[in-house]
Amino acid sequence: MDVGFSPTRTGDGTYIAENNGFKSTDSALQTGGDAIQVLGLGLTASVVGAEVGAPLVTAGTILSVVGTAIEVGYSFSNKNYLQGTTKALISIMFNVTGGLGVKATQKVAGGAESQFVKQGLNNTSEAVIQGTNMVMEKTLGKGIKDKVNSKK
Repeated sequence: MDVGFSPTRTGDGTYIAENNGFKSTDSALQTGGDAIQVLGLGLTASVVGAEVGAPLVTAGTILSVVGTAIEVGYSFSNKNYLQGTTKALISIMFNVTGGLGVKATQKVAGGAESQFVKQGLNNTSEAVIQGTNMVMEKTLGKGIKDKVNSKK
């Protein structure tokens, strides 16, 4: 009997849930990364914790992206190309828009090399943009993903 990655029932009817370390890992990385991002964004927005907050945002983003990459890879390995492609495109789109939003606030503040930005006085604006972007990715992205998955 194969009890690998898919849920199954044994000969006597016992249900064995999905045994998939990859799916657990990608979910944990994405959830943990999001939590670290939120903590970092809060610290950054407070200005007082900006020195610690900015690296936490970066670390959380990296963890979340790694989790997303594992999820996409898992989808592709199961020949779920539409689901994997959708997840990858959503992630790329929101990471790009977040970066563009931060660059836009820096430009308004006088550029990345301005004293305003260097002294961290733009941190709150950047944190709000990144936080809003993350929430949009999770809510709108989930809606898009659910819509795509319902058409299978």
